Amino acid sequence: MIGSPMLNELIRDERLQTIRKILDRRFGPEARSLQPWLDSIANLKKLEELVTSSATAPDLESFTKQLQSGRKKK
Repeated sequence: MIGSPMLNELIRDERLQTIRKILDRRFGPEARSLQPWLDSIANLKKLEELVTSSATAPDLESFTKQLQSGRKKK
């Protein structure tokens, strides 16, 4: 995304918060184990895709697979 680094960070934080809230409501405390994976994502487009996936994935395992695809844990 083109813009200031500060704006991009605000957008990133908002998307992460949205994902966390959706996952927590849908899948409970177990979803919190994904926090390190989520925190490692800086790409705003990927985060936007994950917002949708967090709301539509049939289960936590499916969401986790999408989250981890093509990524290595830090």
